[in-house]
Amino acid sequence: MNYPDTKGLYQGKFTDGDPVAGIPASIASADHMNTVYDELTAAIVAGGVVPDANDVTQLAHAIGKQLRSKRLLEVSGTANAIMLTTPEGQRPVTGLSDYDEFSFIVAATNTDVVTIQIDSLAAVPLSGVVSDTQVFETALLTVQYIAGSFYIVNQINPKTGNPVALIGNLITSPFAAVGACKMRFDAGDLSRYTHPILFAKAQKTGLIDQAIKDADLQTYGGFWGDGDGATTFTSPIYDGAFVRFSDNGRGLDVGRELGSWQGDAIRNVVGNFGNIAYQSGQVGGSGRGAFIGETGVFGNTHTVNNLESTTGDGIGFDASRVVPTADDNRPMNYAVNSEFLV
Repeated sequence: MNYPDTKGLYQGKFTDGDPVAGIPASIASADHMNTVYDELTAAIVAGGVVPDANDVTQLAHAIGKQLRSKRLLEVSGTANAIMLTTPEGQRPVTGLSDYDEFSFIVAATNTDVVTIQIDSLAAVPLSGVVSDTQVFETALLTVQYIAGSFYIVNQINPKTGNPVALIGNLITSPFAAVGACKMRFDAGDLSRYTHPILFAKAQKTGLIDQAIKDADLQTYGGFWGDGDGATTFTSPIYDGAFVRFSDNGRGLDVGRELGSWQGDAIRNVVGNFGNIAYQSGQVGGSGRGAFIGETGVFGNTHTVNNLESTTGDGIGFDASRVVPTADDNRPMNYAVNSEFLV
């Protein structure tokens, strides 16, 4: 909108005139008044309000509505060829400029690369989406146009505000209570309907048969379970265990699959004693550190200086004499909870 191109303006603006200076008053032309009303009407319609000549609050209402809410485009097409349409009553998109942004609710999780078509414009590729399960059903997706392609600005769960990229990721928490829009990795049942984004990510990773998981939760607790096979699924459980990064072909932890259990172990310790000489009259043995002399533990007979003995003395090994010991192998640690965003 701009000032009309008319000779009735003084220095480009309206004036009441100045008879002394010989400046006539401006007269509003039909073109000018139509332009003003067209501009105001467009703002009212863009706010989702139907123009009404008897309502003088419409412009304020329309502007406030646009400030309070994100205008979403209507979605059709397919999972990989998305079509966006401007809602009825609003002006359609007739061209794209760099940094134009559009938001919509994803109708179906993609299975391949994705294109987006807006109104009657040509389809444009969505850059960065190179495989299936990267644009998620029910997610609020905001894309930005730059130099012939769309780019993802944000993809969130509109019910929680959590970024899709972080949903389901392991989070350690020092708090006893579970935070808002989070859940605990406790192998519990989850609704596929309530958590469609999380389910799509779990399904992409792979679901294990729930009966197998329930029968041996230690061995299979690191996997997502298929729940009842129709409406639910289950999360992994990490309580009481350490996590280890997957090897992914590096060769440090060969033969493991994502989510698999690995029991505790240490590297083997081997050794021996040989050519042990006994002294006459000596009873028992002696040792240092983890080694200890033991009397009569073997029960075998040996002869020292023609004197027969049946005490079976020996040397024992007890690591607890020099280091802390427990029923499992572990480093020093603090206990925390494992949670994930939904």
